[in-house]
Amino acid sequence: MQQSSAVEQINVNLNNLDQIAQSNSAASEEIAATVVELSKIADATRREVERFET
Repeated sequence: MQQSSAVEQINVNLNNLDQIAQSNSAASEEIAATVVELSKIADATRREVERFET
């Protein structure tokens, strides 16, 4: 009985870890997309600043 309960708890924990991993993966993709967008904005801002420096 205890062994069955322990195995069930392990399965629950593994499912939780899987959900966390999927959530982290989605968050990483969102962060990567945000970094790309911020890089574009930084480049555009740099070009605008360079216009005033010359």
